[in-house]
Order: sequence, then C-alpha cells, then structure tokens
Amino acid sequence: MKQPIKKRAADPALESIKQSWRSFFARCPKLLLLCSLLFTAQHLSAQETAEIQNFWRKSYIQADAGKTGLGPQGEKAVWIAEKTDIDNVVRLKNVVSGAYLHAETDAKFPVVGAAGPGWWSSMWVLEPIAGTELVRIKNRWRGLYLHTETGALEMGSIQPGWLSAQWQIYRASSTSTSSPSNTADATLGAMGSGTFPDQISAPLKQIIWRVNIAGYLFKSMDAGNTWYDLNKKLAYVSAINNTTAWGINFEGKVELTLDGGATWRTTPGLLKQISGVDDKIAWGVNDKLEIYRTLDAGFTWSKVSGAAQSISAVNGNTAWALNSGNMWRTNNAGSNWSQVPGKMKSISAKSFDLGIGIDDQGNLKSTVNAGKFWTSVANGYFLSAVAYADNAGYAIDNNLKLIPITY
Repeated sequence: MKQPIKKRAADPALESIKQSWRSFFARCPKLLLLCSLLFTAQHLSAQETAEIQNFWRKSYIQADAGKTGLGPQGEKAVWIAEKTDIDNVVRLKNVVSGAYLHAETDAKFPVVGAAGPGWWSSMWVLEPIAGTELVRIKNRWRGLYLHTETGALEMGSIQPGWLSAQWQIYRASSTSTSSPSNTADATLGAMGSGTFPDQISAPLKQIIWRVNIAGYLFKSMDAGNTWYDLNKKLAYVSAINNTTAWGINFEGKVELTLDGGATWRTTPGLLKQISGVDDKIAWGVNDKLEIYRTLDAGFTWSKVSGAAQSISAVNGNTAWALNSGNMWRTNNAGSNWSQVPGKMKSISAKSFDLGIGIDDQGNLKSTVNAGKFWTSVANGYFLSAVAYADNAGYAIDNNLKLIPITY
C-alpha cells in the first residue's frame, strides 16, 4: 500500500514563485477555483484505484460486510473511482466487495451495495477546496456531504470550515494476490498504467472489449496486445464477436452495434446489466432486479419470471442468474428456475451445466455439473472472470491485471 507522499524541504526560489502566484490568485479568486477544478479532475483521472482519507480524523473510508466506516489503510479502504460523463462526479466502488458507495436507503449513513449506472444516489461530486489538494464529497442525489464530525462516517449539512468534511484522495496500490498456477501472469494491455477495471467482455480468445476506468470503450483483436479506442462511453458492454456488441450507456439505455462499434442503435430497453447471445438475442436485468429478454435485436423486450442482480445468458432459452450470492439456472426461457449449489458473487456461464465463478473470498472456481462440484481454478482474490470457451477465459485480479485462465 503506498503511503501519502511526504513534502520535501522548501526551495527558496520555488517559494518565491508560489508567493507571486498566491498574490495573483488573491486578486482573481474565480480563476483559482477553476484551476482547482482542473487539478482535481486531472488528479483523479490519473489514478486507477484510490484511498480516501479524512483530513481531520486521518482515517480512511472503508467497506466491510456491507457497512461503511472509518479505519486504517488496507484492502477494505481501496476504491475504484469510476468517472461519469459529468466532470468531477464519480461512482466509488469498493475493490474487495465490488459494491458501490451510495445513499439510496439512508439519508444519514452511506451504505455499500449494488447500484444501477443511473443512480444519482451512487454518484459523488468532488468539490475542490481552493488553494489545497483537498475536496468535499457531496452526494449528487441528496445534496449532503460526507463528514466525520461525530467520529463516524456520516452525511449531512456542513459548515464551510469543517475539517471533518475535508478529504484527501490518494492513489492506491492494492495488496498483491497469487496468480493462477496453470497460466502465465500477464498484463495484456498497454494503455495508461496497464491496469484494467472489472468490466470486460471476451467472446473469443483474440477479441476483448473493454470499458475502462473512465467509461471509455476499447477493443482488442489480438488478445490484448493492442487496443483501439472506439470513441464511445458505456457503463457496461457484452460483446458477441468482433463486430457485434450490446452496451448500456450511463442513462441505463441499451445500445447495439453491428459494425464493430462505429455506430450504435439505441433500443427501448432500460437495464443495468446485459448478456448478449447474438445480434438478435440478449438477456438483461434492471434496477428493480427484474429480468428481461429480447429476441428481435432489442426492438421489444419481454419480462421473464424471477429476480436477479446479474445474468449470464447461453442462448435464447438458457441462462444463469445471480441474486444475493445465490445462483439459479433455466433452460426454458425462465418459465422455471432451478437453484445451483454454492454461492458466488459473479458468474459466467457457457452451457446449462458449465460455468466459472468467483466466491465471496475472491477465489476463482469452475463447475461442469451445474454446481454439484466446484473446482478451484486459482487462489487469491479476483474481481471478475469471463469464459470464452468451455475451458478458457480471462480473469481480473485484485491489482486490476488481466490474466488468461484455463480450467
């Protein structure tokens, strides 16, 4: 875990230049605020993961067992700051739990849990404090600020001078995890820091679609050696091949491309997660955990029985659903669901019986008999995994590295 950078001894020449700028900004306070905004945006966009320290209490925002709090540095205090399409507005996703910090259910204490891409309650406005590297953090929906005035992590109205409502965002480096023993540990991308967020779609070994930390869409056609910027922002992508992919934008609207991402058609669907089968068939879930399916390229969507936080579709009739760690599967288009033994926090299905998943401890496992037995693929902590074949796929580890896997 990287520690906050200590200040060096003051340089007299540099201090003289700083004093000149202070005098200039004192006469132009609006320009100072503008520069602060630009600095904060650049500082955030440069980091893949972040630790958020309260300036007064010197403790960090943490997530543990579905609850938020304050504590020391550690894995529980590492967050992915997902940029939105609004400057200085981010979604904070805990690296260990994969849950989002939000204010949907409580007006006083923030919580962590599933949050749709369009939820204002899971969006946080970073307000730079002029003349510092500190920010105030305001919930976009409730208009309340994070603070520690009473010693706990709370939301509420604040006074301008409260140190308890001032936060320092540090770049973080998560604790390392072991890599799969049966594959080579590799970072396949070379963009920016070479690290990945936890949302990729790999329909084939060579073809990987990627939504990066800022929501920008990229595609690789050589197993991640080179990446192409598709000049598109999405919250989620589910690719079928090199040319066809389903996506969800930041408004929750479903989009479809048939030409490799050059053009997109918006469909009537409104979802938070989607799993495409081909250019006609896709399954998805919305913020209410309702399951929907389209058979006509998204022109119409039909509600399917059941409830799910995420879904992994195999074909028009077969899919696996995940809800609060419990897995279900259907082979009759959702008319009936049978529970799959075990608990996972993510799943990628390849058939009615075969799938790979990640359990609550972050272990990567596979099954060929619908969960009767789960075989360990790799130990350590993994954020997500996708299968492109019956025995191969890609996983993202706790360091946000993309790793090829076989099982």
